[in-house]
Amino acid sequence: MKRLTAFFALGCIIALSFTSCLKSDDNNNNNNGLTKAQIGQCFDAIHGEFSGKMIYPVLINDLNTYGTDTIDIDWTVTADTMLIVKELPAEAIAGTITDNELRTALEEQNPVSDVECYIGFYSLDSYIRFYLAPQKVDYPVFLNGQTHTVSAVFWAATYSNYSSMGYKELTSGLVAGQIVIGAVYLDNNQNKNYLSTSTTSAVPLIFATDITKATSSKTN
Repeated sequence: MKRLTAFFALGCIIALSFTSCLKSDDNNNNNNGLTKAQIGQCFDAIHGEFSGKMIYPVLINDLNTYGTDTIDIDWTVTADTMLIVKELPAEAIAGTITDNELRTALEEQNPVSDVECYIGFYSLDSYIRFYLAPQKVDYPVFLNGQTHTVSAVFWAATYSNYSSMGYKELTSGLVAGQIVIGAVYLDNNQNKNYLSTSTTSAVPLIFATDITKATSSKTN
């Protein structure tokens, strides 16, 4: 099995489609130039509670072979224009971690944490498209007789082909997005990044109300 090849291809489908749409919108001066009325329309369309699936990486064996798994996930868009991924389990980031002992502890204990993401709308046509700025999340983990904190830090702006972003297809009602892990730290020590270099320097966690349609859609 190739290491996360299919997984990152799914991330590229979402990220590159957003990028191409963003570039095409430049010709119409819609890139970050929505009116207050349009922003209100966008917010009204995605405000509320959502449920779906999330795709995340898992380590298959000790030979650094990676695959993917899915979990049920809920998220909400609040009145203050924030998207909150509810109770993201630590297992969703554990597969990205290089240290075997730390990864196993996270998978077994599996604490949860909400991921708060600020929203910035940038395009409105048959799709509502928005950037996400996810805030750092912390997970407590008991390891070697002590409680530690594992922190996941996310990319907000474009990094290579990846951005944290989302969209809603107005005709079908499909809502999808991704939050992109850029680093994993232990006890806030930013001198050591536990994100596995055998995966990539950024890991998208893809979520959608219909994950099959989201990862095969082309929004440009």
